[in-house]
Amino acid sequence: MRACLIVIGMNLKSRKLLCAGICFGIATGCLLIHVATFQEWGAFVKWIFGLYSAGNVGEHVAKKVK
Repeated sequence: MRACLIVIGMNLKSRKLLCAGICFGIATGCLLIHVATFQEWGAFVKWIFGLYSAGNVGEHVAKKVK
C-alpha cells in the first residue's frame, strides 16, 4: 500500500523517472519469465536507479551553479 502512495506522489513528467520505471518493468518482466536470474535483475536495478540518482544530483548541482 505504501508503494502505491509513493508512486502517486511522484512527478510522472520526469523523463528520467519514466525511463527508470520502464527499465525496471522490463527487468522485472524478464525475471518473472525466467529470462534473467535474480542476481542479474538485482545488478541491473542497482545500476538503473544509481544512474537515475546521479542524474538528479547532477541536475540540481548544475542548477545551483548557474
